[in-house]
Amino acid sequence: MLLRCSIYFIFTGQPYMGAEGTRVFDEAGLFSAEEVQELETRIDEVRDSQDADLAVLTVEDAQGESAESYADDFYDSHGLGVGDDASGILLSIDMDNREIYVSTTGYAMKVLTDARVEKVLDAAYDSVADGNYAEGALGGVDSIENYLEMGFRRGQY
Repeated sequence: MLLRCSIYFIFTGQPYMGAEGTRVFDEAGLFSAEEVQELETRIDEVRDSQDADLAVLTVEDAQGESAESYADDFYDSHGLGVGDDASGILLSIDMDNREIYVSTTGYAMKVLTDARVEKVLDAAYDSVADGNYAEGALGGVDSIENYLEMGFRRGQY
């Protein structure tokens, strides 16, 4: 079983489904085709330079699950993650539960402390709450990249 660190914000808001092999899974249809491509390109840049996987998920129907449970199960069932510890981050915009959620595993969990996850959520929240979902996701991805580049601090654990 993978260990996870989870923090989320509740938001209010409002409908492109990712192709197989993608890192943008737009189940709620929040992104245009151009926005999906922009997110995919940005995520690829981060993944190419870091020791962690990264994906963005939008959720229309969480099937009765919490935002945390749905995102964590999605991460595991879609084979996301790199290395033996399946290191990675999933940024989820859950329209059913009205939450933005960040799921982490492996090395990425060490890098994204609770305080850093809060700042990732802050980077996404205003845009998502205003209905600018792709802008919010890009803000979250940029913040995640910043923390992955910083790594974890000496003496942090």
